[in-house]
Amino acid sequence: MRQILTVLRFEFMTFARSGAFIGITIFMVLLALIGPAVPRAIRFIGDLNIASERRIAVVDHTGRFNAETISGHVSLAVGMFGDLDAARAAVVEGDYHYALSLREDHFTLYVTAMGIGVMNMEGSITSMLRNHHRFEAYAALGIDADTQYAISGFFPSSEIMNLSPAGDVVEDTAGGFLTNMIFSYVLSFVLYFGLLAGGSYIVTTVVREKSTKTMELLITSCKAGHLMNGKVLGVSAAILVQLAMMVGAAAFSMTLFGGVEGEGFLGMFNLSFDPYIMSMLVVFFFLGFLIYAYIYAAMSSTVSRMEDANSFQTLPMMLVMGGFFMAIFGMTNPGAAWISVVSHIPFFAPFVMFMRICLGTAAVWEVVLSIAMQISMIMIVAWLGGRIYRMGTLMYGNKPRIRDLLSAFR
Repeated sequence: MRQILTVLRFEFMTFARSGAFIGITIFMVLLALIGPAVPRAIRFIGDLNIASERRIAVVDHTGRFNAETISGHVSLAVGMFGDLDAARAAVVEGDYHYALSLREDHFTLYVTAMGIGVMNMEGSITSMLRNHHRFEAYAALGIDADTQYAISGFFPSSEIMNLSPAGDVVEDTAGGFLTNMIFSYVLSFVLYFGLLAGGSYIVTTVVREKSTKTMELLITSCKAGHLMNGKVLGVSAAILVQLAMMVGAAAFSMTLFGGVEGEGFLGMFNLSFDPYIMSMLVVFFFLGFLIYAYIYAAMSSTVSRMEDANSFQTLPMMLVMGGFFMAIFGMTNPGAAWISVVSHIPFFAPFVMFMRICLGTAAVWEVVLSIAMQISMIMIVAWLGGRIYRMGTLMYGNKPRIRDLLSAFR
């Protein structure tokens, strides 16, 4: 145990003091501090009207639209022009942002740069012309204007309610879903990039020790299994500290800047601190990192050059990417049977089970079972990895064969 702690302390301090680790930690903490404050900043800027009002130059060849009607649909300041060339020139000169030519069954939108906002504006203009055509058809049928608006302006009220496993209704389903979906994305990306950074460090350290013959000196005073466990736990502890700092910064920012009322964008990104979800983020991140860290350490010990190590990183990275994409795609239907099955597979559980926790589709017993299965997998991978690591420390020059790896378990 003393040997493991000694290696753990050394690897922790070495990794935590590296420039890359410090830089990534600062970036993540700043991102966690700034992210929850974005809705309040947007609300503040909107209240001050700092952003300049966007304008559209309109040429109405139909003679049936006025500036107020068009502005109500596109949410822009409207300037009516009689000549299309003049409207386009106003856009080129920067006086207007867009130019629009309206006809009975066709319109042309002139822009200087494409974007999602342009696509949304196209949909708004299409809706305006469709409504105009519908009202004209109603009038031809003798339906008065009030009846037209009563028919076309009808919108049913709606709400989405989620049922818990016990059959109880969960309140604030839509808002909670959007907020927790963001948390699921966050863990997926944090775990993905955490594995890239930590796994790459473990591989580089082990291969460097072998290529410089340092490992021969280390194993004379420390057992190979203790050396591997110390490396994995030391790097894992550093990554966990990094995550804890990010979670703490996010909790502080959510507490300080939370509670912003708003629709649409503001409502979606109005994050609030949930202790249960945050604690599960740390738990599943740590368990997932340990599983893959042991794989990285064991496989990298079998090679002596970085060129050979790159090929061995393919397997764990394929598993990581598989879990990452299954969690992303699973958000479209988190209650699917295959999602439930995959969320209990230890290699994918850190991504998929946490996604289910965030979206409220995982029962407590499923979470406990998933954690137990991951702990069991860590013990198995650590035991197998220790055998491979012990054999790998004595292999120099030649690439390992499957038969060589299997011989380590005899």
